[in-house]
Amino acid sequence: MPAEEAWNPHVQVLVRHQLNLELAELISQKDLVIFVDAGMGAIPGKLTCNPVHAEADAPDFFTHHVDVSLLLACAVYLYGKYPKAFALSIIGQSFSYEAGLSAPVLDALPELWERLTALLAGVAEEEKDYA
Repeated sequence: MPAEEAWNPHVQVLVRHQLNLELAELISQKDLVIFVDAGMGAIPGKLTCNPVHAEADAPDFFTHHVDVSLLLACAVYLYGKYPKAFALSIIGQSFSYEAGLSAPVLDALPELWERLTALLAGVAEEEKDYA
């Protein structure tokens, strides 16, 4: 199944290697946005789930680094609204050019899926670390 195909007709999945400001319009049209990413940290496989809010100041459109709070700020600044948003992040073990995922990340995928589906169902806790 291609990554863009969702298991739920009400869910749109976008796969991006890098965020860009052009996503702000699409984000402004959604009720919920969940950003799923890998991060660096001390404990490979650790999962975090945090709410994301728009930056308080007017967005800097002349930046080469786009993060999720900037995208939300652009959505509200340009289109008048931004959705409820969460960032799900899993700590990676290695970011070298290898095929496949490390064992700690593979072991954490069921919990990631559980958190993701709970967020979609609206029953997830809004901020929690998972070990």
